[in-house]
Amino acid sequence: MELVYLYSNDVFKDKMSNDTNLVCTIGVFDGVHKGHKLIFDALFKEARKINAKTIVFTFDPHPDYVLSKRENKGYLLPLDERINAFRQIGLDYCCIIRCDEELVNMPYQEFNARFLSEMNAIVVGSDFRYGRNAKGNTYTLASITDNVIVIPVLKDNEGNKIGSEDVRRYLDNGQIREANNILLKNYKIGGIVSNGNKIGSTLGIKTANIRLEQNDFMLKKGVYKCYAIIDHEKYKAICNIGYSPTIKENKELRLEVHILDFEKDLYGKFMLVEFVDFIRDEIKFNNIKELKAQILKDIEEVKK
Repeated sequence: MELVYLYSNDVFKDKMSNDTNLVCTIGVFDGVHKGHKLIFDALFKEARKINAKTIVFTFDPHPDYVLSKRENKGYLLPLDERINAFRQIGLDYCCIIRCDEELVNMPYQEFNARFLSEMNAIVVGSDFRYGRNAKGNTYTLASITDNVIVIPVLKDNEGNKIGSEDVRRYLDNGQIREANNILLKNYKIGGIVSNGNKIGSTLGIKTANIRLEQNDFMLKKGVYKCYAIIDHEKYKAICNIGYSPTIKENKELRLEVHILDFEKDLYGKFMLVEFVDFIRDEIKFNNIKELKAQILKDIEEVKK
């Protein structure tokens, strides 16, 4: 997959050197969930039909954050992980448009002219909106090509739209299984194992500490059943997201992982934490003895 970086004053065709047929889709695609899969499936189907290359136009940062439409709580998939997901899907091009005030205030007609004029087909969801004041929609795309393929939004049994916002809400509430169901895979956070406060070792329960980054979506504080993925190997584990209030409360949110039956030194290694289920809220215990007793109970829960 070829990466193309664009700014609001760029023109897409100036960045491309080929004259092949092109079919695109447009969106942030945070999480790349089952609703997004319907769009990508249609994208590849149309590409085969017209012998075209596939393109995804995505944005960084999220337009909602630039417009202050919601609080910046990070991403289900930070940009580098989103790019990797697009690569795994098998797209030919990923065009990353830098999202700023100029872009979010760009009339849809100018957006069409700058970025979409070369498209032979466009695939979007039925709720797609773009351009200043969200005045662009599936109908305004018809000025570019008569081959606009509109995919109905994914809905639950009650007819409500299912999307990235639902995943965020579930993660906020510790509803990991529900979030994973929409994502079609277990939610993950990755990072470098760093030095902690060594309390886990004194308890006889060794933990690996991962500093959470600003772009990571912050789940509900508490204890989770999870897997630790190290060097492509997966291990049963338990983790806590929080501030360690019983011992010495951290100033920064921290992810601490205890890997079952694992003794290797992990400092400096990259670890992926794959969340499976929520066990309990983070609790401030009266003393370390109570804390250790509860952690041992939590570990037994994970072993089931």
